[in-house]
Amino acid sequence: MIGREDQEGHYDSQADSEQDRELLTQLRHAVELRDPPPADLADKARRAFSWDAALQVLVEQEQSNDSVPALRRSDGPQRRDLSYRLPAVSLTLTVDETGEGSWTITGSASPAAAAVELIDHNGDTQSVDVDRKGRFTVTTWAHAVVLQLTSVDGVKVRTPVVDLDQADDQPT
Repeated sequence: MIGREDQEGHYDSQADSEQDRELLTQLRHAVELRDPPPADLADKARRAFSWDAALQVLVEQEQSNDSVPALRRSDGPQRRDLSYRLPAVSLTLTVDETGEGSWTITGSASPAAAAVELIDHNGDTQSVDVDRKGRFTVTTWAHAVVLQLTSVDGVKVRTPVVDLDQADDQPT
């Protein structure tokens, strides 16, 4: 707001602050009338931020993990088992090289995910069918993917990037 001067030529910032608060209140009211936020928005935001923090801790733990790389066979298609755990969700994956340049990922989420999406390095997503026990299988030609799980209450969790070409993905 433009500052106002009193009779003596002094700037009156308190009057502006009151006008600013009144204007913001009117704007907030107008937005709430036109497009009210969902009643559970604050709860969803808190859950999303807590998942992001928990996933960041998991990623940091995995990056600092000095575990022995998985063994590789040199006589054909490769198989790897990976697992990811957060306090409220766990995901186990088996990555099978098909020998034709693609990979089959078989997974199981606990508790069962409502939806799973495979996201490749280009950002393209592929919806994956999930059974009621949280099991799924997907085949991809991408060399690196992220899996995004959506819980029944709408919380989304993503794995770190799974490099399908490498045998030493940082499993936990």
